Amino acid sequence: MRHLILVLLLATACAPALQYRQDAALAYGFSAPCGQGPFTLSLHLKGARWGEKLAIGGFAPHAVVGRYTIKLDGRRVSEGQFATQHVVQNGTYASLQGDQKPDNQRCVERPAAIAPEPIAPPPQIPVEPPPPWQPPPLAWQPPPPPYAVPTPATPVPPPLPAAPQPVVAAQLVALNPGESLAEGSGNFRLASFTWPSVDLIGTPQIAPDAVLEVTLWSDEPNDWDGATLQWVHEVAEPTVPEAEYIAYLHKARREAEADAKRQQEEANRAYQARQERCNAHHADEDCWGKGGYDAYVASWNAPHPRAQAAVPIVGAAPVVTAPQPRPPEGPPPVAQTEMPPPQPSLHAEWVAGYWQWTGFAWFWLGGWWRVPQQDLVAQATIVAPAPPPLVQVEVAPPPPLPDAVWLAGAWYWDGRIWLWHPGQWTLPPRPGLLWHAPTWVIDGRGVRLVPGVWGEVLRLR
Repeated sequence: MRHLILVLLLATACAPALQYRQDAALAYGFSAPCGQGPFTLSLHLKGARWGEKLAIGGFAPHAVVGRYTIKLDGRRVSEGQFATQHVVQNGTYASLQGDQKPDNQRCVERPAAIAPEPIAPPPQIPVEPPPPWQPPPLAWQPPPPPYAVPTPATPVPPPLPAAPQPVVAAQLVALNPGESLAEGSGNFRLASFTWPSVDLIGTPQIAPDAVLEVTLWSDEPNDWDGATLQWVHEVAEPTVPEAEYIAYLHKARREAEADAKRQQEEANRAYQARQERCNAHHADEDCWGKGGYDAYVASWNAPHPRAQAAVPIVGAAPVVTAPQPRPPEGPPPVAQTEMPPPQPSLHAEWVAGYWQWTGFAWFWLGGWWRVPQQDLVAQATIVAPAPPPLVQVEVAPPPPLPDAVWLAGAWYWDGRIWLWHPGQWTLPPRPGLLWHAPTWVIDGRGVRLVPGVWGEVLRLR
């Protein structure tokens, strides 16, 4: 018996089969740390005779959550969701469980609500009095040459700050596959797809040079800083010559058809035997149910009540239900190109805008400058030499949503001239918050900017 099992195992291990050979390994990074998508990758398939396989995934040091859609020659073949399964902490992997939330605070956190305490002025640094004046030591200087006219030094003006540049949405950047795939580590996977042949003889299912498109997107921006998106494309090949493999497939098909025919004949014989037994034994409750054949016939012939037709109510008003919020049915539009206003402080960080799903449609939230607390405490925001011009008159378009808030335009100083940043509609970070527009206050250094924030209390300068 032991020898028979060994022979069967060897026969199974040596049977012809398909093996997958890696055809291409691609990796992409993200040009901006925050991105919502849609990010689209395209791959031309081989149309291999024996099938192809595509594994899509990646690695992100932060928790990321999103959705994907896969199309083959423009036809949707798959869609789903992806999320990180683990993150790296102190050089080790930490598992993530439960409903995964994206670690994206830096990408969605709006200007914080105003604190009820006034911002403390910067500490006063004691200044020591200068030492008493001493005449400079006299030193011999050679006389100037005859008729020489001293040329005053030309003052060099300080460099002007760079003009604001448009911010383009995050895009994918091709990486060196050897650097990004050599680690072999990935903490999120979109999917793994295999396209086999249509039949056992090896008719291709995919046309040569078919285009496969993979689109990634998310309801809100993910933190893609340090993340890579990877995919591996493989092509199936027989482990034996094709003629031998095709002969093996024909043999396997004949054996499968004979086995199916044998099973169908056995099922027919079992059914016929049961029918004969039930016809000969009317009291058998396994055949006719409780009470046997007589109870079965009586129940069949008994009258059954007919269902009453619904009588419509004349004059009743139609019931109108309010539309209910629904999840997004597809990716958001392409991110808008933004022209951010001048940087309000030295350490301020620009947060790009993104699309937010309102339950019915996509709404664009414009980008904003995040001013750190250290700049606010030190009152280290930009200073202009004079007050800004008069506020321009703006006519706000109709609100796109009932909860939308209009952010009026404002003047910003870029170090050279005043620039007007137009107003826009937006949504508050949470219901009930009020927008406190940016203002300019006069202090000992000039006219200083107080950045705009969301809050519930009066503005403190």
